[in-house]
Amino acid sequence: MDLINSQNINNRIKKRTVAIAVIMHLYLAIFTFGLSLLLLTIAGFVTSMLLEKDINEAKSTANSFNKNFSFRHFGHVFGSFQHIFNHAYSIEKDISSAIEGAIKTKTL
Repeated sequence: MDLINSQNINNRIKKRTVAIAVIMHLYLAIFTFGLSLLLLTIAGFVTSMLLEKDINEAKSTANSFNKNFSFRHFGHVFGSFQHIFNHAYSIEKDISSAIEGAIKTKTL
């Protein structure tokens, strides 16, 4: 696979996989008298709370900088700065060939 065609990746959930998961949860629910559904509900609730917390942090407009958790809210833009690093040797070709080689070895 070329680096050009690497964007053509299909990540889909198969219907059979979902059906197997549902059947397994029903099977566990029947044989554990609903205990597995209780654990599944608790895990889902905790996951939902954690995701909602992360989403709210991403949406917030924090304007303070916490030294201990410096990237917690990704800060607030107070100015425009640009850092330029210049070196005589260009590593662009090395990086692209390393990435292309890694993609080729993992997709063959």
